[in-house]
Parts: sequence; C-alpha cells; structure tokens
Amino acid sequence: SAFAAAVLAVDVDPDVFNDFDRSEVDCILADVRVGLKFLRPGCIDTAFTNPPFGTKNNAGIDALFVKAAMSVSPRCYSLHKSSCRQKLVKKLTSTVDGHECSVLAEMSFDLPKQYRFHKEDCISIAVDLLKTERVE
Repeated sequence: SAFAAAVLAVDVDPDVFNDFDRSEVDCILADVRVGLKFLRPGCIDTAFTNPPFGTKNNAGIDALFVKAAMSVSPRCYSLHKSSCRQKLVKKLTSTVDGHECSVLAEMSFDLPKQYRFHKEDCISIAVDLLKTERVE
C-alpha cells in the first residue's frame, strides 16, 4: 500500500477477501467477537473497523469491534450508525480505560438490499466516523 508498510484484514466472511489484492493485503479469517488474541497488543499502528450497522441479534457488537481493535492498536477509526452516537461514545469512553472517542465526520452510507428482511432495494444510512484513541 502507498500509505502503510503492511495492511491486515480480519473478517469472519471468507467471501470478503475475494475483493482484496493478496499481494497488498494480508487476510486472516477470524471472528472479532471472540477477540484478537492471536495478535500481539500494539502490533497494529492504526485500526479501521466497519461493524455491522444492524441492531437485530447483535446488540453491542459495534463497541465490541472497537474494543477488539483497541486491544492491538493505539487508535481505531470506525463507522457507526449516527443514531447510536451518544450511547456508543459514552460506552467507549467509560469502559475502555485511558481512551478518548470523538466524532470526526458525519456522512451517508448507501446500503443495498442484502438480506430477506430488507424491504428497500437500497437505503441511505446516516453514519459517523469515530476515532477512538489511547491517551497517555
């Protein structure tokens, strides 16, 4: 990559890796819900997470993704539904000791129909780009 010495992708869905150029991205098939214990703390300079936006059957998964990232990195950028902002920022700053969380940007994310329970062909979701960072 032009901006990083190394890029590591972690996902539970092996199909996601089909879109990566394996010469530029190292891929690990894993479920962050069980943690990233296979990585050494601090081994990642910057993490970027895109947790599921849905709230069906996965309450709290957004914070779990950030906490997993922060276990191996001093900073994490992540996308979250704007409607969850207040509760999520409070949860991240109160449960992740020594960390600050801030909203860097508000944007719109177009999500095409992917599951049977989706009613629209495509919906636009208001999302926040958050930065969670370890403070000394």
